[in-house]
Amino acid sequence: MISNNVSWYPFYDIKVKDVNSPAELVYKAKVSQSTGEDWNQVKIGLSTGNPSIGSERPQMSPWFLNFYQPYQQLQGIRRDKKQLEQAPMMSSGEAASDANSLKEMTTIPVMMNENQLSTSFDIQGAYSIPSDGQEYQVEVQKFTLKSTYNYVGLPKLDSDAFLTASVTGWEELSLSPGGANVYFDGAFVGESFINPAETSDTLEISLGRDKRIVMKREKLKDVSGNKFFGGNKERTLAFDISVKMERKKP
Repeated sequence: MISNNVSWYPFYDIKVKDVNSPAELVYKAKVSQSTGEDWNQVKIGLSTGNPSIGSERPQMSPWFLNFYQPYQQLQGIRRDKKQLEQAPMMSSGEAASDANSLKEMTTIPVMMNENQLSTSFDIQGAYSIPSDGQEYQVEVQKFTLKSTYNYVGLPKLDSDAFLTASVTGWEELSLSPGGANVYFDGAFVGESFINPAETSDTLEISLGRDKRIVMKREKLKDVSGNKFFGGNKERTLAFDISVKMERKKP
């Protein structure tokens, strides 16, 4: 039985105990169904493949440009029209032959093996999901990721410092794009988004603001200014950036 009234999408929990511990990534799925039949203690299999969007690659069609020459005189238009009326007509067989030759120019669609292009998950354990269209959480996998931690500050845009985790080895986990809840030291710090389409081999996750690090950016008016050299104008901008940490640990 195949039903279109079943769907799922991934989301994640990212948990960091402290800056001396690796990050834990919990891969979850939000599953909903409205098939008219409740699922009671059933095994669930998930796949990132979506056959409903089609598997044929797009085709590039050629553009045919015709030569257009407007006639300036009515006499020329009439003469051209007369020549067209006397021109031999193309037979239906010739027209079909040209149509077939154009058809042969079209590239044959490539059929792809979905098993090689998607990831499937066989969920261990049984779950109950009523047929009410509501979302129910299903835990897929857990990963422990090697992480390094740094503070990032952009005082031009924000006066707070952000603790970030740089995660490596994530591209081997077959993740899908999805939102993430971020937890640090047992507390919820905010939401993030995991995009596996990023070309970088390091996944950067923001763990939240640290209010105990204060940054300030001020423009130095004595140094900044404009100078003129002939027809050229030179502008000098100078800023003073100060960082203060109000905590005992480095």
